[in-house]
Amino acid sequence: MKRFLRRLLALTFVLFFVHAGTFFMVHSVRGGPFDSDRQLPPQVEKALLAEYHLDEPLLQQYAHAVSGVFHGDLGPSLRYRGTRVADVLAEAIPISITLGGGALFVALLLGIPAGLWAASRKNKSPDRFVLSVATLCMALPNFVLAGGLVALFSFSWSLLPPAGLGGFRHWLMPCFCLGLPFAAQVARILRTSALEVLETPAVLAARARGMDSETLLRRHVLRSALMPVVAFLGPASAGLLTGSLVIEQVFALPGLGAHFVQAAMNRDYTLALGATLLYTAVLGLFSLFTDFLLARLDPRMESLS
Repeated sequence: MKRFLRRLLALTFVLFFVHAGTFFMVHSVRGGPFDSDRQLPPQVEKALLAEYHLDEPLLQQYAHAVSGVFHGDLGPSLRYRGTRVADVLAEAIPISITLGGGALFVALLLGIPAGLWAASRKNKSPDRFVLSVATLCMALPNFVLAGGLVALFSFSWSLLPPAGLGGFRHWLMPCFCLGLPFAAQVARILRTSALEVLETPAVLAARARGMDSETLLRRHVLRSALMPVVAFLGPASAGLLTGSLVIEQVFALPGLGAHFVQAAMNRDYTLALGATLLYTAVLGLFSLFTDFLLARLDPRMESLS
């Protein structure tokens, strides 16, 4: 419990420094949120700057931002007039969670069986096949994969919608494109870990007693071999559940990634700051959850920490 509280306190300090660093970096970028091809009248621009406190000294603006965070208010969006940043993020979070959750399901559904299958047939054709496919999937950019799937399943065969929100069929290609590279990494990590576990005395003894391969993998190998996978999936899951910048843009999904890109392009300081803070918080919480799972898989890790 004390260790958990220490980690939580450390995460609080990290959030504070990330908030400060992001605030001063976004304000150091040339241009402003109200710059456009069409010049605003000086009176209108002055009124807008005053409304959003952008005419105040930078340190005073930062004090306003910090005070808002402590009160649970991330401020108004400079792009979506009349809308709070918290409301914009609240609308985007379910979309990113659905996309990331589906991608995580794809990663585990494909990666775990493939990794165990390759480990159980070391240096044979299945092993080489899994390693080759995994390497290809990790090297292939997901926007290239997304473009190919859209061309095939949407334009050539008309089986799946190419973009936008909707029912279950709208999520199949985005989740698969986002989850496939992670499935490849899970497969490679689990294969390496399973090969090490297969050489342990307990597993060798079980094999000598005549235990079949399927039971051996399920009872004696999988639990121990999953530890490196769990360690990898902590930060990976945070990235998946907060969405992918590229995939959300390709499939026109208004998730966190899309808002983050638009905030950077439109100099929407408050939205960019809120999205960055949310990303950091999710990453930290998933790291804590990963430590908890690792301690459950191997209680010795809790005593060593």
